[in-house]
Amino acid sequence: MNTLISENDMVGSGSTSVLITYTIILFTHHKYRQVLPAEELAKAAFKLPLYPLSSIFSGVFIVVSLGIMACRSNTRLGFIFACILYVVLTAIYFITGMNKRSNVKQEAIGK
Repeated sequence: MNTLISENDMVGSGSTSVLITYTIILFTHHKYRQVLPAEELAKAAFKLPLYPLSSIFSGVFIVVSLGIMACRSNTRLGFIFACILYVVLTAIYFITGMNKRSNVKQEAIGK
């Protein structure tokens, strides 16, 4: 594989993928906290310390890291490749209708 893509590009692609995945987790957690009723939120077994400040700090760190990766010449190609990969995967998700599938657990409890 090193004959087609340099080691720096592979590292850039992998790092970008991890950061994008963590960004998705941050957004999902934020949405979950918005939807969850206050009484259930109070009973949660794990409470994220310093929420929402910790999420904002993490998001800013990720954006700065991705910006640096996009600007550096040795990680730019990997960054672009990872972004293209995520765009393709997102397109497949919506084209195949996976976003319209209902949650089996919600159906079981009658929501």
